[in-house]
Amino acid sequence: MTPDARAYFATNQQITGIRKGQAIVFNNLHTRLLVNFYVKFNKPVNPVKIFSDFNKAEKWVKELMSDW
Repeated sequence: MTPDARAYFATNQQITGIRKGQAIVFNNLHTRLLVNFYVKFNKPVNPVKIFSDFNKAEKWVKELMSDW
C-alpha cells in the first residue's frame, strides 16, 4: 500500500466518519509488520486492534458495534 493510500485510509473523514474501528487479522509475520507500521506511523483516527485469530477479531468488532 502506498503512503498516500495508508494516510487516506487512516484519516480521511469520509471513511473515519462511518467506521467505528478496525480489526486487522494477520496470518504471517510480514503482514503483522506492515500493520504495525500502519498503526504507528499513520495513527488512524478510529481504534485499531491487530489479531492473529479471526474469532477474537470478530468478537472485538461486535463489542464495538454494540456501543454504536
